[in-house]
Amino acid sequence: MRLSDGSVHLGWNVQVATAKGFIVAIEPTDRRNDSGLAIQTIEQIERRCGASPQRLLADATAITQGEIDQLSQRYAGLQVYSPPPKERDDVTAETLRNRKSQRRHEPDAVKQWRALMTSDAGKAVYRRRKLTEHAHARMKNRGFGRMPVHGIARVRVVCLLHALPHNLLQAYRLRAAAA
Repeated sequence: MRLSDGSVHLGWNVQVATAKGFIVAIEPTDRRNDSGLAIQTIEQIERRCGASPQRLLADATAITQGEIDQLSQRYAGLQVYSPPPKERDDVTAETLRNRKSQRRHEPDAVKQWRALMTSDAGKAVYRRRKLTEHAHARMKNRGFGRMPVHGIARVRVVCLLHALPHNLLQAYRLRAAAA
């Protein structure tokens, strides 16, 4: 994997999907870039949980506009919450015209996504994405940093072995809070 400093090292990018604090999907990849992995993650959630999610909260770089269109065609009720990529404000009038022209030709699903993410309700829902980071932090605190194995199949096993105690401890927390 090529790292941010330009060097190439062994490394894994782990996609984690959570629901109510539980890890419902975890998948390692050797790709540095997250984009293009949302459909695979939703398919894994369907395989494991027996149902597709109703909403997807993703990083700005984790989902492409093409994926948003594909997801809307495949999963009719799925709402995608992901902030649009940052755009520079100090651009020429021609660049602004080009943006407007490109936006007119975007698929309807992308237009709806843009409208959703500019609304206060969409921003409020997206703020809940930070709850997924709790799962990342808890797993890292339990030693989920470096992989002691090589090969994607073995790395997947290590990921699942970290997800299992996380889910057990989450269940314990919820039961203790309910009691």
